[in-house]
Amino acid sequence: MIATRQSCRQPTTVQRARLVAALAATLGLASAALAQTGSHHAPADLGPAPDPETAPGIVLNRSGLQVRIALPDARSGFYRGTRFDWSGMITRVTMNGSQFYGPWFDALAPDIHDFADLPSGIVVNPLNAGTGPAEEFANRDGETVPGYNAAPVGGTFIKIGVGRLRKPDIQPYDHFRPYAIVDGGRWTVRRAKDRITFIQRLLPDATGFGYEYEKTVSLAPGGVMTIAHRLRNIGSKPIDTQVYNHNLARFDDAGIGPGVKAEFPFPITGSAPPPALARVEGNTLRYIAPLQPGDRVQLPAQGEKKAAPPEPSASPARTGPALPCRRIRRWCAPCSGRSAMPWPSSRSRPSTSPPARSSAGRGATHSHRPRRRNKPTIGRDMTMKHRSKLGFGAIVGAASMLLLFTQSAHSDQPAPPQARAPIAEPLDLAVIKPQMACAALTSTDVSQTVGAVAHVDAASIVDEPGTAPYCSAKVSVDNYAHFELHLPTDVWTQRLLFGGGPGAQTASGMKLDRFATVSWEDLGRRDNEDLLANDYRGEVNAGYRGMHLQVLAAKALIARFYGRKPRFSYYNACSNPAREGMIEAQRFPLDFDGIGAGCPPINTTVNNGLFTAWNVMTNTGPDGAPILTADKLPILHKAVLDQCDAADGATDGIVSLPYACHPDIAVVECRPGQEPATCLTPAQIHVAQEIYRGAHDKAGRKLTPGGVLPGSELAWTATIVPGNGPFNGPEEARKATEKAIRSHYSLPALPASWKLKDLTFDHASFEATTKYSYLHDGTNPDLSGYAKAGHKLILWMALADTNVMVHQSVLYYQALQSQMGEKTVDGFVRFYVLPGVYHCGGGDGPVISDLLEPLMLWVERGIAPAALAGVHRPRGPGMEQGAGPRQATLAAPDLTRPIYPYPYIAQYTGKGDVRVAANFVKGAAHPAPAGLGNWPGAGFYKPGYMRWCTATATSIDCTTTRQ
Repeated sequence: MIATRQSCRQPTTVQRARLVAALAATLGLASAALAQTGSHHAPADLGPAPDPETAPGIVLNRSGLQVRIALPDARSGFYRGTRFDWSGMITRVTMNGSQFYGPWFDALAPDIHDFADLPSGIVVNPLNAGTGPAEEFANRDGETVPGYNAAPVGGTFIKIGVGRLRKPDIQPYDHFRPYAIVDGGRWTVRRAKDRITFIQRLLPDATGFGYEYEKTVSLAPGGVMTIAHRLRNIGSKPIDTQVYNHNLARFDDAGIGPGVKAEFPFPITGSAPPPALARVEGNTLRYIAPLQPGDRVQLPAQGEKKAAPPEPSASPARTGPALPCRRIRRWCAPCSGRSAMPWPSSRSRPSTSPPARSSAGRGATHSHRPRRRNKPTIGRDMTMKHRSKLGFGAIVGAASMLLLFTQSAHSDQPAPPQARAPIAEPLDLAVIKPQMACAALTSTDVSQTVGAVAHVDAASIVDEPGTAPYCSAKVSVDNYAHFELHLPTDVWTQRLLFGGGPGAQTASGMKLDRFATVSWEDLGRRDNEDLLANDYRGEVNAGYRGMHLQVLAAKALIARFYGRKPRFSYYNACSNPAREGMIEAQRFPLDFDGIGAGCPPINTTVNNGLFTAWNVMTNTGPDGAPILTADKLPILHKAVLDQCDAADGATDGIVSLPYACHPDIAVVECRPGQEPATCLTPAQIHVAQEIYRGAHDKAGRKLTPGGVLPGSELAWTATIVPGNGPFNGPEEARKATEKAIRSHYSLPALPASWKLKDLTFDHASFEATTKYSYLHDGTNPDLSGYAKAGHKLILWMALADTNVMVHQSVLYYQALQSQMGEKTVDGFVRFYVLPGVYHCGGGDGPVISDLLEPLMLWVERGIAPAALAGVHRPRGPGMEQGAGPRQATLAAPDLTRPIYPYPYIAQYTGKGDVRVAANFVKGAAHPAPAGLGNWPGAGFYKPGYMRWCTATATSIDCTTTRQ
């Protein structure tokens, strides 16, 4: 049995009663049961209760037992008080359709001492807003904590599982009182299949107190949850502490009355409960009448579950001056320490009392006290361990319902969403200093390692304010590719990053000047595909080989400069560089440990061919002038919003479900006598309809998976409609597409006089423009090599993108799941779609605030991302609609929202500000329509389509086998 707390709801005609019940001691010590309802004064300041399903958390599943565990997070964590341990707060336990833990309160109020049952619901002090087997480290039932009594006013003391706190005055320590957190220590979270481990490290300060605390929650067959602790003193002061388990439980919100009983692992002694409400029968507390408002059952209970003495050990730990660590079989694992010492004499053998105590509930008394000589004081560099088993095997709930957890129903449900990353950090890697001078890189030859001519053209130290000094090396590879490598001289932490550079930092403040970075690269064409005309070797390099050579060269130079290779290599990019990253995962799976790819034109021969050509030519009239103009886009966009905005429950100017949006744009067609500036002409309506539809031949047969999606209208100035867009509009798109088709995708090249107006939209043109797609595209869905290497991929796509065909990323993810299986893909890939976001950023929707750090946590800590934090910032002065990646303003966010993995959406709860993330939850799955893949290029997304090519000055030879 487990010590628990539960809430229940009585009929609405009676004030709702709440049960706080202590059912058993998790560590075999004394417990007390408390069941009460009552009236208290109304709180002065009511706040909403935190939502455990949207707060950062993770789910464990085994044998049908599902446990949701909150993650420690100072910004948005479920529990942020100073009473209970922040780690392993269990917010939900379910099995066989029944729930055993969960929030038992409705609101928070700091002026409530403990909790109050009001007509509006249970109101609780935020310090006590824990759930599940909440644990607290303290001495003598919370009378004090290490360092408090000795600390002066304004000084600090420690609360294990919370951190270092400030002592505000001379009042005695009170765990119902909030204290300022001076230092929360450093949290590390490690996730395995059926367990999660939290490590808090608080370094010693002038007080001499410091510790390393480890807590593991694991599941075992048969519905057993184990909580194991390890506490190591890393300071100079002894740590005098005990831990108890509060066990705040609930049983399907059932009422408390006849048929409900609490069983203890020892006979109950002490005062009797109110005879009209409950009675004691040996080791059982049995309720005999329904609890009504004002009823309270508080039962002091004492006892001890006996256990055999521990076996001798060669090197036990000592927890204090001449005091051995104690253990109790089943509940406490053997204690261990760093210093080997003989087992003490029989007179000082460890007691069988456990090293931690269990309290049963609010207001419960606890008469058992360990003798002073057994007080678990942990000396310097000593370790104490114990383990609690919570067996969900035979719990008696309301109405005498016996809940036997014996069925096995494994679930592969991924971790629940988290609106913000947990307070876990990438590995703390040692800083490595250079082994050679920066200028010496110019004479460093790594050509043999690279497999092509590679040299450093220039290298010099850059020392700028706000950025750690670094060696800037300009590198050329194979007389074709060029890039700039930045090598920190003082703070390199053994990581390589392609994408980003010195001076940049993540949303959480992690500076990229601690990485070796590649922030500029040129694969030979310098944004002019005509330079590749009939350059067969250049085509292979531009297709896939050039980026790989850069990676080899960068790693080889890093190894020379620092004397070792990077421990972790990352790639984080958007647009065409993201396509190159996807190709790296497909062709060279060992190059990067983690890849973040946004808006990648992986099907580039179609994207930069017929897709863009269709958009440009459809809006070009016979006279060469645009048909649809920028002044009509807001009218069109409003019509789409009026019909599709509220599909996710929120009217917020964002189309979250564009695939389900089929707007009737004829509603804005000009009527007789209507002011032309307020409507669209029939020709303009036709253009918009064709842009949504996508390229097709005269018979209506698709040449692309589809067109741009509804909700993207204001971004059409990027490539479709002349305006003040960020990419110089359709004229620039026209020139780029002409060059790509003429000189890049055609071998041999088309005549220099070939223009986009010469293109016909038919199957022949599709075949001609995609003939070498196996050379340029990154659509191979077989990532088995990348997965086997343990590497991770985060792919994301902006749904209001008009530069890149949205459908290609969706098709690729579907092909990936079909090829490798959904479970396998979920183990190393995350795919996100961003509603209302333009190409690589901008728009009205939230962008991912930080992709690199979640990717690093996944690679280095094994913490898979669930929901990512989304943020939107208002446009800065002079920013036009469709500002895309050029939008560099750092204004404060005006919208936050969780971004869930595809195909799930963020669903508005119906309450609160639609621009606040806390008011959104994980909604239903909304996958793209099944017919999306019915087009001529469906075969591009099949394994075996990719080719490896060798080239001469006049020819190219490609096979399915790597050359």
